[in-house]
Amino acid sequence: MWTNEVKEKVRKKRLYHAFLDDKTADKWRLYQEAKKPAKKAVAVARATHYDDKITVEEALKKMKPGKATGPDDLAADLWKSKSWYPAKWLATFFNQVIAEKKVPDIWQRSTTIPI
Repeated sequence: MWTNEVKEKVRKKRLYHAFLDDKTADKWRLYQEAKKPAKKAVAVARATHYDDKITVEEALKKMKPGKATGPDDLAADLWKSKSWYPAKWLATFFNQVIAEKKVPDIWQRSTTIPI
């Protein structure tokens, strides 16, 4: 996701800190010139990352045992459990969310990525 090109653009954007140390017009101009390409590079890198399709199996492999997988606080062990069927549970849960027309508050501040 973070290629060397993106890292370099973000590094140049950090020239703002140099501007704060020595407030000159030249340093402000350098910062302004670096800001737009850095923001664009980061946005493109993020968008590309979110477009990557992964399987459920790949997502489960990335989950670390004993760790919560997100704001829902469901442990990875539960998602990987053979006696629990997450697809059925998720379908029921999402159907309930749609029926009640009430989205959990935490979803307002998070990104849901379909897999």
